[in-house]
Amino acid sequence: MEVRILELGGCVNKADYLFTTKLAAPFGIYLRARYSHKIHSIMKNHLKKLRPATIIIFILACSLLLRGVVHLVTGFIVDDAYITFRFAAQIAAGNGFVFNTGEPIYGTTTPLFTLLLAGWRLLTQSEIVTGAFLLNLAASLATLIFAWMALRSLGATPAQQVFVIALLALSQRTVFAEIKGMESVWVALFMIASLWAAAAGRMLLAGVFCGLLLWTRPDTFVWIFALALVVARSGLRQAAQILLVCGLVYLPWVIFAAWYFGSPIPHTVIAKWVAYLQFNADPISGQVPIVLDYLSPTTSPFGFFSVNALAWLTVLICIWQGWRVVGNRWFNVLLIFALLETCRLVVTKATFFTHYLYPAMWVVLLILGLGLGSLYNLLSTKRALYRAAFGVAVLLLFVMNVMALVQGINIRKEDQSIREEAALKAMGLWLNRNTPPDAVVLLEPLGYVGYYADRRMIDVVGLITPGIVEMKRNGIHDVYQYILAYQVGYVIAQCDEAQRWLQRSAEGEISFAQDFSLATRFDPLGFDPAHERPNQQLARDACYEIWGRKP
Repeated sequence: MEVRILELGGCVNKADYLFTTKLAAPFGIYLRARYSHKIHSIMKNHLKKLRPATIIIFILACSLLLRGVVHLVTGFIVDDAYITFRFAAQIAAGNGFVFNTGEPIYGTTTPLFTLLLAGWRLLTQSEIVTGAFLLNLAASLATLIFAWMALRSLGATPAQQVFVIALLALSQRTVFAEIKGMESVWVALFMIASLWAAAAGRMLLAGVFCGLLLWTRPDTFVWIFALALVVARSGLRQAAQILLVCGLVYLPWVIFAAWYFGSPIPHTVIAKWVAYLQFNADPISGQVPIVLDYLSPTTSPFGFFSVNALAWLTVLICIWQGWRVVGNRWFNVLLIFALLETCRLVVTKATFFTHYLYPAMWVVLLILGLGLGSLYNLLSTKRALYRAAFGVAVLLLFVMNVMALVQGINIRKEDQSIREEAALKAMGLWLNRNTPPDAVVLLEPLGYVGYYADRRMIDVVGLITPGIVEMKRNGIHDVYQYILAYQVGYVIAQCDEAQRWLQRSAEGEISFAQDFSLATRFDPLGFDPAHERPNQQLARDACYEIWGRKP
């Protein structure tokens, strides 16, 4: 009897043998040989064993290494992460759950991650930035392990397991989302952990994970709804158990937030709605390309057309895979959530920050991995031409992902060194060293500056300043009006915005030039507002001036 074998490892059972011998079949890499006792002995005793578990463990190691390297090379942390860092630092310092000391405003939407960071600071007395990276790295590994456990318990084939874990571990989307200091990976962790627990019949544990999911980010209620809906089809009692335990786990925070902040609803939700969405007249249809592009496994270095092509290919494979597994109730949780969450993002226009898109993207990647695994299994018995085409497609996707990773690393390294470090962080340190402890600062980039300055901040978005949100609701959008309302001592403005205020002062419209003087300027790339060019976007984003009120 003639069989195909691959000299990469032996097999100890039929399933492993089939997986090993088919592994390279789509790529046309195989060796024809006569099945004999001699070859069987070599495979069993002398060649390294290659199982799906071995491949996945190798992918997990690569995932940790990749995230560590990207973090060390770029040092990239987004500005919004430092808002959470500031809350954590205040808790650790004994000042309470506040950004500005003495002002209890619910200005972060991730209480669990904030408390974890505060605990890290108290226990280690080290930088919160380091704690955020290490905690997220641990959560990333736990997420992949729970995903693997869930796939095995749901009956996914070895090929599907490998493709799913590879996409979740190595996609540049997940890599950059999980190293930028936000809580996104914890959302994915509790989502997949709750699915695994429910599939294993541990409804109480699934409820605990759902409660922790709300502690991580309350806008993840769509996942809990999808999970409960699927469970309810088999038994209302089980769905009620999940929802009851979920509510009990989340209830302490609801009570605390209502007592401490005056409302269990995050103020940031209200502030961002007013700042970005309430007066946004853009059509809903314009949100579809944004969401669609981010749901693809990687960005494309080959231009806009290829981005759309990759996104549509992702959608088509997910639809095909969804049709194949629609009878499996636990896979239905993924399908329902992907559909509902995508619709929610489009209808609410919540596309201004990519971390809002992360949960939907993560689930789409999981479904895409299942689809690729299904294609692999189908084509392993087809003609060599089809297998070769599939192999080329997977190889092209891998190459595009590597190119996008390299490109993303360069972009984030440059942005971190120029804007985040040379401008935002530098401004915070300057304020800390050159202003009185009771100074009041008005600004827009709240994260880095607020964390390192340790001064009272008035932010023009209103994330920690409810009064500005009320002014926006009343139609007041002129930042200079906020300056007058709060009588701030220092104002941070982008260079071109400061020039517009000076021009308005010269025209007698406002008195900015009479009330404030330039204290210092941070302009690492030499931005010239009078001769702004299209390729100066980073230069503009990194150019800030600090103006101090005249005596």
